[in-house]
Amino acid sequence: MAGTALTAANTITLNVTVTTVGTWSVTTAPAVNGITFSGSGTFAATGAQTIILAGSGTPTAAGTNTFTVTGGTSACTFQCTTTAVAISDYFPLTTNSNWSYDEITSTGVDTFLSKVILQTLVSGGNTYHIILYSFDAAQGFDTLGYYRRSGPNYYEWGDMSYGGLDNPVRGEFIFLKDDQPANTKWTSTTFSGPATDPNTGVTSNFTLRWEMTIVQKDVNLTVGSTNYTNVIQVKQELQLQTGPTIWTPLIYYQNYFARDKGLVKQERVDVYTGTPVVIWTDNVKRLVIY
Repeated sequence: MAGTALTAANTITLNVTVTTVGTWSVTTAPAVNGITFSGSGTFAATGAQTIILAGSGTPTAAGTNTFTVTGGTSACTFQCTTTAVAISDYFPLTTNSNWSYDEITSTGVDTFLSKVILQTLVSGGNTYHIILYSFDAAQGFDTLGYYRRSGPNYYEWGDMSYGGLDNPVRGEFIFLKDDQPANTKWTSTTFSGPATDPNTGVTSNFTLRWEMTIVQKDVNLTVGSTNYTNVIQVKQELQLQTGPTIWTPLIYYQNYFARDKGLVKQERVDVYTGTPVVIWTDNVKRLVIY
């Protein structure tokens, strides 16, 4: 079982002998069992002193691990023991888990159901769980997406443009990191292709990417009459490259993931016109996790 993420409060104190005053920087990288310890500072005097290294990362298994500290030409080792704890899951992918949502638009309210099925998809050596959805279960289901998890990272595989380009561009990106603090950002790989304007019929080539931002971490959120705790809010923004280093937002989603519950709220906002317009909001009204 994986452990919880280390913070700056998780430290190791080492005894060192200083031979030269000045700045210092040491690390245990590369990571062992998913975690590292590192630190930096300034020695104002020589002789016996102590330094403190702060931990980071999330342990992937319980046990005792040996870490090697490097600094200049010197090295030493120490051991650290991690214990097993229950894994938190912000996007459950267990078979038969399902969620029912109210989708609120400018024209009214609709309801749709999503569910994880037994079948999986293998692509690029990775196994993805399949989630289906339907606005009317009696009429059948369609594929919502393909998802997997590796440690604290949650991946989505499929058409990177969500249908925005004329031809699908298959790939995967991380849509959630559950071990990172608020204000953490990351981007997908870029993807390109032609897109035809439905109004003018003009086809142009575009280069796009997704940018994710953790807006809030471990907050409370009330959806309907239910209060969810330990919620992570992630802004997932589709950006268009309009210059060598310029990325212009087109649309974004505000995704709210509740610990051990999954996606409990999602909002789509279009911004390509310059004025943000909420297209729809999905609020979970019932969920069952297996």
